[in-house]
This record gives sequence, structure tokens and C-alpha cells, in this order.
Amino acid sequence: MYQGSGFLRHSVGQLKESGLVCHIGSMYFGCVVYADDLVILAASLTMLQAMIDLCACIAENELNMSFNVKNSAIVRIGPAFRHLCACVNLKGCAIHYVETVRYLDVHIRCGKYFRLSTKESKGDFYRAVNALCSKTKYKLDNMVMLHLVTSFCRPLLVYGAECIKFTPRYDNAVKSSWNCVFWRIFRVSDSLADDISQYTGTSTITSFVLQQRIRFRQKMSCSLNMSEKVCSFFI
Repeated sequence: MYQGSGFLRHSVGQLKESGLVCHIGSMYFGCVVYADDLVILAASLTMLQAMIDLCACIAENELNMSFNVKNSAIVRIGPAFRHLCACVNLKGCAIHYVETVRYLDVHIRCGKYFRLSTKESKGDFYRAVNALCSKTKYKLDNMVMLHLVTSFCRPLLVYGAECIKFTPRYDNAVKSSWNCVFWRIFRVSDSLADDISQYTGTSTITSFVLQQRIRFRQKMSCSLNMSEKVCSFFI
């Protein structure tokens, strides 16, 4: 949902007071707010419907605003994410269940566990590498090309990877995409990617993501924000 910051502050306060909440221990995690975006978290469809009704009521009656159901979506995470379930409505219109949802430029997939989709980030990465190769026409030194790809293309591939828990499926997908770069630049098998990385002093994609995760978790654990400290234990 996208609305004004005044509405967000008011809605968060009302949701906390309503008792329609998700908790980790005593910490409230019923909704996630960043800038003007609001994500509602609920453990059941009944709770989710009640939270949406409350937000819609506040928006309409107190702030003279309304939500656009076309800009709202539901992504299900949990063991029963594939099961058929009842519709969740916003002002009489059903909100669509989706396979992936984009939030803050990361794509969150439905599934048994919280995970990110690699399809979109891989697509952005491949387009950036292809554009770079097309513009340079392979006339640059291989080391210069590797530096350019590392500086400008790699961030597209691993964006958001530091804030999720390690999963072999996600990391293998990222590694496979990154290793293709070595074939494009050096014309060698991707099985030699780690050897070339060691020879050129470039971090392997696995070690780079691991370092990013360690730094991110350390920063979260040292934060003065208690919710960030709590989240750091689940990364």
C-alpha cells in the first residue's frame, strides 16, 4: 500500500492498539513501514482481513483517502502456501494472491520459508553485462572488463542478499549467474571462476555475499533500534 506518511503513523498506532498483531517475543511486528510504503503481516487470513478493514476505515473516515485494490497484493509464506483459501477483500474487491511481490526493489517469493526471487535480479544483471559488452565491443583489457562488471553489474545480482538467511538454492543460482561472467570475459569454463578470482584478487561471489551478510548482521546487532536487534538473530 502506498499512502502519505501521516496516514502511516496513524495506522500503525491503531493497529498496535487493536490487538491484531504479530509478535516476536514482546516486540510488535504487525506491519513494516518504510517511507510511504506499508506492509501488513498477519498469521491468519482472519487477522489480515481485520487489519485491512481497520486501515481502510481509518483512511476513509478520518483522512478522506482510499486504497486502490489494483496496487495491493498478498504473498503467502508458510507450509500451507499452496492450499486454496478464502479471498481477502478491500472495500468489496478481492485482493489478488501473487507468486512474487516487489518491495523496496527486492522481489519476495511465496513459499514455505521467506525467500527472494532470483529471476528479476538475474535478468537485470544479464542485461547490464550484455550492455557493457556491447558498448565496449570487447576492446578493453580483460582485467578492466572484470573490474567494470564487478563494480557496476555485480550489485544488481546480489542486491538484498545480505539480509536473508543462507539457502543453498539461492546462493547456487547467484553463483551460477556470476560464473558466466568469466566465460564472457576470459572464454573459459565457469568451473575455473574461483581460480581466476584468486589469481586476480577478486572475491568469489560466495565469499562476497558472506562478507556482506556478516557486516549487515553486525550492524543490525549494534543498532539502537530493538526491532533491528531482534531481526539480526534470524538472518
